[in-house]
Amino acid sequence: MKWFAVGFGVLALIVAAGVLWTEWTMAGIETPEYRVEAEDGAIEVRAYAPMLTASVTVSGTRDRAASRGFSPLAGFIFGDNRPAEKISMTAPVIAEPEGEAIDRAAPVITAPVGEGMWRISFVMPASYRPETLPAPTNDEIVITERPAERVAAIRFSGIASENDISAATDTLKAFMDAEGLVAAGPARTAFYDPPWRIPFLRRNEVIIPLT
Repeated sequence: MKWFAVGFGVLALIVAAGVLWTEWTMAGIETPEYRVEAEDGAIEVRAYAPMLTASVTVSGTRDRAASRGFSPLAGFIFGDNRPAEKISMTAPVIAEPEGEAIDRAAPVITAPVGEGMWRISFVMPASYRPETLPAPTNDEIVITERPAERVAAIRFSGIASENDISAATDTLKAFMDAEGLVAAGPARTAFYDPPWRIPFLRRNEVIIPLT
């Protein structure tokens, strides 16, 4: 019993150290600038400043596409670019359905749970401009200058399963309907944390652009 207690104590210290290390490393991660115009619990209406993103388009389920898209984008910021310059890591990683159109009179849409085409994006540090950002050596990576936009966003924790994302999207759509907000495009999902972070501490979001 004594050795069990000691072992449990050591395990608890390791877990605590891991949590503290993750929190320390995440504390310095840059995120896009925005102004909150309205909020209701976990929901916010935001005005985002323009931003640069590096993106790849991949197929599969949302989870599989995010995993496949992460590797070339990580390579790009770690130096697989011209002139082999390391780019600071930022958050979030964004997954959005590619090639989806939206009927403004219809409900907000997102790609189905099954196979689909997804655009996976890393947000670039705000210090870069299109002319100063290193050029990717991988032809699959596309650099996009996104204009300022107004969005509705809902934040939730956990592993961001399809059920979690669907429930968050439904809640956000209900808020938009009640407030008379109209979607300008499909919902996208934003993931702010590495997969090893404890699920209840993770920050995930569903974001819908507004007219």
